[in-house]
Amino acid sequence: MKHPLLRAFALAFGFGFGCVAAAQSHPASEAQTYPSKPIRLILPFAAGSSVDTVARLVAQGLGVVLGQQVVVDNRGAGGGIIGTELGAKAPPDGYTLLMSNAAFAITPSLLSKLPYDPLKDFVPITQLTMLPYLLVSNPALPANSLQELIALAKAKPGQISFASSGNGSGTHLTGAMLKSVAGIDIVHVPYRGFPVATADLLSGRVHLAFNTIPSLLPHVRSGKLRALVLTVERRSPLLPEVPTSAESGLARFKSSTWHGIFLPAGTPKALISHVNAALVRVINSSEMNKQLLSRGAEPVGSTPEQFAAFVRQEIAKWKSVIEATGATVD
Repeated sequence: MKHPLLRAFALAFGFGFGCVAAAQSHPASEAQTYPSKPIRLILPFAAGSSVDTVARLVAQGLGVVLGQQVVVDNRGAGGGIIGTELGAKAPPDGYTLLMSNAAFAITPSLLSKLPYDPLKDFVPITQLTMLPYLLVSNPALPANSLQELIALAKAKPGQISFASSGNGSGTHLTGAMLKSVAGIDIVHVPYRGFPVATADLLSGRVHLAFNTIPSLLPHVRSGKLRALVLTVERRSPLLPEVPTSAESGLARFKSSTWHGIFLPAGTPKALISHVNAALVRVINSSEMNKQLLSRGAEPVGSTPEQFAAFVRQEIAKWKSVIEATGATVD
């Protein structure tokens, strides 16, 4: 175990591998012998993305806890649909996990036909993290707060633009939600990925953008972008001076992305409990907390029941936003 992060996980989780299996007793033989071979973690996003970074952290920690290698399988084509379908159609034996984010809840309301049913074809195992969206502006825009931005947008309807990482993305729909909740007319400018959007935001070609904190933090700290608001209930320790939407007078404006783990429908309950316990142990470890918080992600570690309820709420929320705003992927 030469990798320093693996060493840190091993120390954090105690002496020896397979400790979850040793510490628990399940009636089903699958859980008693699981895992007996490497586990595949399907990630329906490209390697090198922010969610990929978290997936590899989780895979390393889970491998230490279970005593088997967990291999990240990036399937980024098809807007995440191809990888998600692979997860849905995998054998329900605990050896194929799916890790996804808010796209899992958004896509069903944007596309009428999917090769899987997000509620029927999966068992939610645990929500790993929650990541708030940060609204930033080019400093040339004369607005130093959310309320000043709303006032400016009402005075200049259709003249202020916001960038996103693409039609139907969380960054697009969060901007659409702001338009609806605040009653303002700002223009959506979709890009093929956020790096290009960031370049135009820094140059002033677009005025605003939403994204998670890590991708924006260097530009905020350098003064090249101005942080206006966080779209969650609590401030971030990475940007403690930035107020939340509730503190800014727009409590209904709440939006975030997240990471979570799913298994195929039909997975035995004993295996579901076993995998959940292992993942929660990983998420609750001091080393993982440190790694996630440094990336702007709040650790969660929920039960399968809690995560299932959360996913249903997310699907309903984004369906409402999409219907109210007329957002499309076209």
